[in-house]
This record gives sequence, structure tokens and C-alpha cells, in this order.
Amino acid sequence: MKAREKFERIFNLTLVAVLSAMVLFLAFSCNYESKSEKEDVSSKDVKEEMKEASETTAAYLDEERKEMIDEYQKQVDKAQDQINELQNKIKATGNKASQQTKNLVDSLKKRQSKAAAELEELRESSGDAWDKITDGLDKALDEIGNGIEEANEEFK
Repeated sequence: MKAREKFERIFNLTLVAVLSAMVLFLAFSCNYESKSEKEDVSSKDVKEEMKEASETTAAYLDEERKEMIDEYQKQVDKAQDQINELQNKIKATGNKASQQTKNLVDSLKKRQSKAAAELEELRESSGDAWDKITDGLDKALDEIGNGIEEANEEFK
């Protein structure tokens, strides 16, 4: 499961959980009776509970966002390591690798650099920009992975 899909799933589950908690809170607070009389729940109480739930959700989502960024960083770093390995293989063959493979590796280096820049942009983004950048980053990492596989075929 890609990091973005995981984030969306967790976000949706969290949202459902928070909304469910609010509904249960409202239902129980409206029906709760103390031993002697019914307790009043003011709008202020409800607002405080909702604010607290909102802050908790925001903190949780921020932590999930950080974890996703860390996962993307690992993927970008792994791609860099694999590209370096390909460059070493080309050198080890005395540059006898095909020009097509050399061009592919050069292209992969450029794409990996762009992916690293997109990751930095992702660290500073929010909202709609987040979706656009993660889409681009997912695509870039897929392309890099496919290119690395293709280049490695020559060395088998």
C-alpha cells in the first residue's frame, strides 16, 4: 500500500472515529441522569469536547504525515543507493555498458534529484498541494524503480 493510500485510509478511519465519539458523547450527555436530577450539558461543554477532539485528531494526523514523509525519504534514499550501485557497475565493466543503459542511469539520476526536491516541497506543503505532490512523488518513485530494474537487466 502506498504511503498516500495509507494516509487517506487512516485519515478516514480517524474522522469516522471522532465523529462517532461526538455522536456518542452527545447521545449519552443528553440521556444521562444523575441520582437526583438530570445533568445539564451546555453548548460550552459540547464546544470544549469538540475542540479537544479536533486538536487530538490534528495532532494524530500530523504524526501520520511525518511518518509518511519519513517513508518517502527512505524510498528516495534507496533509489539514490540503487542508482549509485548502477553507476559502479558501469565503471566496473570498463564503461562497456550500452549507451542506452548509460543514458538511462543519467536520466534516473535527474529524476531522483527531482523526486528529492518534490519531497522537500512535500515537507512544507498542506491541503491540496499535498495531494498533487504525493501523486507526483509516487509516479516519480515508480518510474525510478522501473528504470532501475531495466538498467539492472543489462548486468545479469
